[in-house]
Order: sequence, then C-alpha cells, then structure tokens
Amino acid sequence: MNARVMIVVAVFAVCAACSETTDTTTPGPGTPTTDTANPPTPDTTSPDTHTEPTGPNKLWFSNTTGTDGQACVTTCAMKVIPGQALQLPVFYRDSLGNGIDKGTLLYKTTADPTMATLGEVITTSNQGLGVGTLNTTAIADGVVQVTVQAMNDAGAGLLTFNVQLGETTINALSVTVNYTGATLATFEARLFLQNGATQKPTCGDVDPDHLNPTQPTIAGKGPLGNAETATWTNKELAGLLAAGTQLYTIQVVGPATGGIKGEGCLDGIPVKMDEEREVVIDVHDLPLKYQGNYGLTTYMDQSVLPISLGPVISVLADLFTSPGNLVLDLVCANASGGLNTVCSALDTLGVKAILAQNLDAEIFGLMNDTLPDGTVVTGQTIASLLKELRF
Repeated sequence: MNARVMIVVAVFAVCAACSETTDTTTPGPGTPTTDTANPPTPDTTSPDTHTEPTGPNKLWFSNTTGTDGQACVTTCAMKVIPGQALQLPVFYRDSLGNGIDKGTLLYKTTADPTMATLGEVITTSNQGLGVGTLNTTAIADGVVQVTVQAMNDAGAGLLTFNVQLGETTINALSVTVNYTGATLATFEARLFLQNGATQKPTCGDVDPDHLNPTQPTIAGKGPLGNAETATWTNKELAGLLAAGTQLYTIQVVGPATGGIKGEGCLDGIPVKMDEEREVVIDVHDLPLKYQGNYGLTTYMDQSVLPISLGPVISVLADLFTSPGNLVLDLVCANASGGLNTVCSALDTLGVKAILAQNLDAEIFGLMNDTLPDGTVVTGQTIASLLKELRF
C-alpha cells in the first residue's frame, strides 16, 4: 500500500518537473504565437488619411480648355454675352487631390463696375469647389481679368481668367478697289445683305441699269481711290454677332457721287463674326448708254444755194411759216417817203413783231379759205424741212 503511494507521488513529481522545461518544437501551421516580452513595432509607412497633408495645397481650373482652344493651366480664356452672368469654377485641393471643404477663395477683377461686377469671397464645397459669378451689363465690351487665390494660402497658387465681354471687335470685312480703267478717280463700296433662303439680291439685281432702290443695303463707304480699302467691323454689320455668319453681295461703283460709269460686283460672299474676310472687287468702265430722250436741231444754210434759187426758197419758206413778217419785209424793202418813215417807226417802236403776228393770222386764214385742204399744213412742213428740222 505504502509502496503504491510512493510511486504515484514520484510520477506527479516527474510531471511537474517536465512542465517547467522550454518547449522548442515549431508550432503547426496556423498556430498563433505571441511574444509578450517583445511586442511588434507599429508600421508607420502607410498613410493616415485623417492627418493634415504634408505637401502644399493647390488651385485648379474646373475647365480643362478655354474658349480659345488652349489648355487651362494658370490662365483660362472665357467669353460672355453682355448682360449675362458667367460662372467661374475652380477647385481647391490638398496635395493628395482631395477637396478642401470650407476653404475661402478670393475673386478679384479688373472690370469697370459699369461693365461687370463680381462677388469676391467664395466658400468651397466639401469637394473643394468654389464658383465665382461675373455679372455683366448690357454695355460690357472688351477683355477683363478675374484672379482667384486661396485666403492665407499663397502656396496654392494664383489662377487668372481672361474674360471676353461680348465679341472681340475685328474687321470682319475689307473691300479693296481694283480699277482697270483710266477715267474714274473715286469709288464707293456698297454692301447688300442677302436673304438666307433666296440668296437675293445678286449682282444682277443691283446692276446699275436695273437697280431696285428698295434693295436692303448698308450705307456705302467712300470716296475711295483705286487700290484703297473700305472696312466693316463685326459690330457694324447689323445682326452678324447674333447670326454668326451672313452672306453679302458686294458692289463697287464709280464715281463715288453722280451717275455710275464704272462697276464691279461679287455675290454670295460669307462674312463671319469672328474671322477677317478680305475681298478685292475688279471695277470696269460701263459701256455707253444710248437709250434716252434727245433734242436734235438742224439748220439749212441757204447761202450755199445758187444765187437764183436761195431767195426763192427763202420766200416760200417764210410764206408758210411767217407770212406777216414776209409781207412787211417786202413792203419795207424799197420804201421811200412816208412809207419809209412808217417802216422805220415799226422797228424803232418795237411793234413790227406784233403787227407781223396779226398779219400771220389773217394771211393763214385767207390761205385756208382759198387753197385746197391741207395746203397750208403741207407748206409749213416743207418750210420746216427747208429751214429748221427738229425731232
């Protein structure tokens, strides 16, 4: 009995001794090990997304490309119609590209207040987006700058918007005279706006011989010399800014004032609001025009007729044109004595013409009564042919 007790005690003693030895065997796969005496060092290479960024912040344009087709990096071109508002968005981001919430952006402009106004202090959204608004007036014109900075963060940079207020004023159309003649010194350039649907008027419609005065024309420019140029800006051509493109018939006439003697024309010429168009018009002398009303008078020189024939024709002609004057001349031709005194008095007192007219009426009446019908008219016609022809 005592021997059994001693064996059990001895076994427990051996087991206790075994429990205090170090087990150097390798743990099986998946078995966790913990060294509480030497804890692992924390990994500081992974970023802590909740800490402030170590690099500088930066401002970015929301637009990647400006209205001029160029990339928006530190400057960006924009355009606005006068009287409308233009939004100018930018991003405010940290070095990791994350948006900075509730950042303060300062917008400033060089615009005259009569042209445009701007809200200067803008707060960014949780995405870092800030949007300034440029409010323009109806008379806005030219180019203004808008700069953007982050408050108390100069390292974020400076962005500049170059804003075109309305369209840039350019010479949308230039017309140069090319005259090939030698008689004209001055010219006038004329524009006719063509209808988009009918493309009227054409050069044929404004030809100097058939010009319809109701054709819609822009006031001509002149006087111009040969090789000189007339120009129209995109703002002078009514409706061009709104339409974008218009078609014109372009005519040059000479001289600049008075009747047209030279002309040149081109039609269907496109003119754009943002491009410069140069046109050369060849001007040629117009052919002479013979249509019209003319007065032509011819006279017969009876002095070249034979001596014996001239007086006879003259008497016959006077007989049917001014018989009263003929009678007075015959009566007074060789007057003497009292008759000569009377004839001289007729000339002196200026009553010869009156007396001759009265005699004309009496003699024509007598001739109509005694001669066949039509004789007087025929005689007057022949007399006109002999003395004075009019048509």
